[in-house]
Amino acid sequence: ARALGLPVAGKLILKYNLTLFTRSLGTLLGNGVPLIAALQIATQTVGNLKLRQSLEGVIPKVKGGGKMVDALQASGIFEPLAVNLIKVGEETGRMGTMLLEVARIFNGDVETGIKRGLTLLEPVLILVLGMLIASIIVSIMLGILSVNDLAV
Repeated sequence: ARALGLPVAGKLILKYNLTLFTRSLGTLLGNGVPLIAALQIATQTVGNLKLRQSLEGVIPKVKGGGKMVDALQASGIFEPLAVNLIKVGEETGRMGTMLLEVARIFNGDVETGIKRGLTLLEPVLILVLGMLIASIIVSIMLGILSVNDLAV
């Protein structure tokens, strides 16, 4: 639950979990599973407990006759672009297709974020390894010089 609060990784974790949710929900709806059952199943794909609880809060609102897009928007989890795509899908009767499109967008964002992170991590690791090797060399040199001091 704390992972979502991390500065950079939190956003990636959120989008990854939303990718799982929207892909599962879109696939289930596309294959004729009723909305409430699909929501219950898709919610179980979310690994983050806090996020899962937020998504489980959508189910009673939809059961009560509310629109799914309104319930998702009220949860505050989804970005405006995703909400608008889901809204279009709900209005046109192609929610499954639109949820899969949202999942594709989120997945692209996750992949881009991971690539950026790895790109930034590479020079940092090179610096850390360089400093480690430099400290080993300095330790060896100090040992050699201290042996020379003992001989004099």
